[in-house]
Amino acid sequence: MHARFVIPGLIWPATGVDALLADLPLPGLARLCARLDARHDAPRAFDDWLCREWGLASPPFAALRLIADGCVAGDAIEVCADPVNLRFAREHLLLDSPENLQLLDEELTSLCDGLNATFSDIGQFHIVASKLYLRLAPAHADKLDVRLSPLAEVVARPVAHFQPQGTQARWWSKLNNELQVFCHNHPVNQPREAEGRPLLNALWLWGAGKAPSGLIAPASTLTGDYWLLKGLAQSAGMALTPLKPTTPASWNLIDTLLLPAQQRDGWAWRTELARLDAEIFCVLADQLDSGGLSSVEVLAPGDSALTIWQLRHNPRWRFWARQCKPAALQSLLSRPVSEAA
Repeated sequence: MHARFVIPGLIWPATGVDALLADLPLPGLARLCARLDARHDAPRAFDDWLCREWGLASPPFAALRLIADGCVAGDAIEVCADPVNLRFAREHLLLDSPENLQLLDEELTSLCDGLNATFSDIGQFHIVASKLYLRLAPAHADKLDVRLSPLAEVVARPVAHFQPQGTQARWWSKLNNELQVFCHNHPVNQPREAEGRPLLNALWLWGAGKAPSGLIAPASTLTGDYWLLKGLAQSAGMALTPLKPTTPASWNLIDTLLLPAQQRDGWAWRTELARLDAEIFCVLADQLDSGGLSSVEVLAPGDSALTIWQLRHNPRWRFWARQCKPAALQSLLSRPVSEAA
């Protein structure tokens, strides 16, 4: 049996992986490292890569997120309109992690009502599962020739590098500026400022498009809990099953390292890596040793490269006695040397 594991965030995206892995036992990875062949392909942001696996070149992330939350996206053009905090760090304007905003439901409702009163010509703002969306008015259906950077690509990075691109970029940039002024002046910020909470001073618009059709799944059986995979699978009429390391599906997504890697949270990344080693990688090594799995492919999409590991069962080798050294593990979990500058 062959199984594919997709693990975004497995490769630490910054320098200092040797310090993160110091004194961290990873027996499962050490066993797998001794038998794998590794290569690197061109980098691609994870969400884009995942959608291309399903045949989507221009992903309608907003519609897929709505579908993942159990909402019928319909034929409207939906846009993610996530409330965020922008802050200056030296000379750069950075987008802080949305989790740090901790927006209350009543604050989101107040914001949505105010947006609809002010921007009714743009479309209708609405809330689903505590997330804010803009349903674009039909008069603006011609504004989709644009790339709006997904929120996950921008967190903790200078927003100047992620402005709208394309023939309709000016229209979206103007809307972004107007929304930023509106959010900055909204009454929800008065108590937030008094209480020392981060200000809601912008909306990040991204993922514009209509619900997809005719999707082709990359495998016959799928496991995973990631919101985008849920939306893709539901759009294709497929069910996701829980991951069982001893009997994995043919295609398995593990996304628990993604957020720590994106946020450069080394402690959280290290802690989760140790858990995955005990619960997943040790089991995979056992399955390859016993022949329960004939081969395993591990794909780790990242900003620096798409890292691919190929592992195969070979009963002639005594893998239990052969483990790679810590330096080899550190190299395995680092960005390619050419990208590490």
